[in-house]
Amino acid sequence: MDLIYTAWDFANSGNDPIESGVLKRGTFDCDIDDGNDFSFLSSYDVGDDPYLPMLIDQYIFLEGTEYGGLVTNRKIDKQARTIELSGLTFRGYLDTKIVIVPSGRDFYTVNGDLRSIIRDLFRDCYMPTHWVIDDVSNITVSYQFDRYCTLSKALNDLCEKYKLKMMFRHENDGIHFSIVKLDNLTREVELSKEDYDHISLTITQKGDYPNFMIALGKGELQAREVLYLSSLGGVNLSSRDAIYEGARVITYENTSSDNLLTDATNKFNELMANFVASEYGSYITTAEINSYDDSIELDIGDVVNIFEPIFSVRLSVKITGKLIRKVNQDKEVITYKFTEVHNG
Repeated sequence: MDLIYTAWDFANSGNDPIESGVLKRGTFDCDIDDGNDFSFLSSYDVGDDPYLPMLIDQYIFLEGTEYGGLVTNRKIDKQARTIELSGLTFRGYLDTKIVIVPSGRDFYTVNGDLRSIIRDLFRDCYMPTHWVIDDVSNITVSYQFDRYCTLSKALNDLCEKYKLKMMFRHENDGIHFSIVKLDNLTREVELSKEDYDHISLTITQKGDYPNFMIALGKGELQAREVLYLSSLGGVNLSSRDAIYEGARVITYENTSSDNLLTDATNKFNELMANFVASEYGSYITTAEINSYDDSIELDIGDVVNIFEPIFSVRLSVKITGKLIRKVNQDKEVITYKFTEVHNG
């Protein structure tokens, strides 16, 4: 895929960024989800493309994808003879918009068909006119957003509740935004070295979960409320005598709690939520796949199977992030980040 840059279409009032050229030399890095930012680093000297240093407030992106965004920063190093352009991805741009609570109301609430709600959110958050609402699931939604949250959080909350995913791409008429049902591809896609020649798979399992929690509530010194909770067989009330040699113990403090047992139990359950039980113990399992394969194109939120043949580990995982790198005109490499999906 080519790395495209845009210029403003002054023939049409200068409001629309149109595809203008290809960046052929340099290193392009894009982080989808964690930082939601990108950078492009290139050597630069007198006689090179005179337009390159002017690419502030323009878009650069890999053609036909969401990998890229609006250039808001540039750094020119005369001694190293380099220029670096950076900014927020299309997803990251949503963090710059705030869902403003209407006057006279406590919250921004929605109830209706999803397309109308997205249209109203874009209007109320002052999204640019060159953002085009494209594919939208034909569903009815109802939601109360957090007060003055970002547009990114508002849309992610909707996605979480209604099992949706967001997709972005740049075309000549603007930035196309879609919000559709996420894909569970576990029956169609299993990523493994056996099936795909151009991927590398890394699985990490973290098993250092806490066995006990000491909850500290109201009071001072000897009079302070102290409870012992265990995670063995599910979070439950325990005792000091149950703590065994080698146990991993944490503390939880809440001096304002009127129900320390409930609050501590909720906190312990929250900490344990990502640990998935198996015959070998409980683990937080994460995975990364480096893909050079054109046949693999997955979105944030998609669920797939992965298989590691050496240890015969097969997991259902949800895509949580992507890292993209393209060097010069070489083929881009996509690193997919996953977390294990809890069955049931």
